This record gives sequence, structure tokens and C-alpha cells, in this order.
Amino acid sequence: LQVDGQPYTVRGFTWGGTSAEETGPRMQGLADINGNTTRTWGTGADSRAIFDAAAEHDVRVIAGFWLLPGGGPGSGGCIDYRTDTTYKNDTKADILRWVQEYKDHPAVLMWNIGNEAILVVQNCYSGTDLEEIR
Repeated sequence: LQVDGQPYTVRGFTWGGTSAEETGPRMQGLADINGNTTRTWGTGADSRAIFDAAAEHDVRVIAGFWLLPGGGPGSGGCIDYRTDTTYKNDTKADILRWVQEYKDHPAVLMWNIGNEAILVVQNCYSGTDLEEIR
């Protein structure tokens, strides 16, 4: 991985939910321990505060886009990625919207689509269906 033509080693942690007031101090804490990167689980309207705080502290962000994992508590139900075109189309449009919004932000290092997207699909499917979805 290179950033601005120089080798870049990711040193950081996953960004958990935090209030706007805590964002700056937490980014400062990451920078204080020689961290240079954080990863989010989702990207949306509230991401600008994270990106801005990261840029202020010379931290980069791996901007995540959540995909429903299906079947776990609070997961949003069982998604069949083979056939659920409405979900796929809506999700693609959402991802493209936020990439367009933030693609030039100096804190964005890269995009991450689908953290743990198939983590608990065994709660929804079995046999051949499970293997095809995985």
C-alpha cells in the first residue's frame, strides 16, 4: 500500500460509535499512540465529523459500508445475495452516493464493503444454499 507515493503501513483500530464531542479527543488519542488509521463499520451523513477529525490529526480512514449479515440478533433478517435484487440495487446506490460525497476527502484511505457480511448466514440457510451464499 502506498499513500502519496510512499509506503504506508496501517496502524490503528476500528472506530466504534462515539459522540461528536468525543471524536476529536479519540482521534488525538490514536495519533498519540502513533496510530495512523481507523476503520468504520458504516459511511453516511454522520461520517464527515469522523473524516474531519481524522484529517486534523493526520489519521486516515478506511471507510466501511455495512452489508446485512443475515440471521443474527439485530441483523436485519436473512438476505439472499443471489436473488434479492432490491436490496442489492438499493445498497449499491447508497454506496455510490457516499463514495461520491467523500471520495476527495483527505482522510479517506480506502473503502471497505461488507464487513462480516456472511458471518451468520448459517442461521438462515443450510446445505447447498449455504455453500452458494458463502
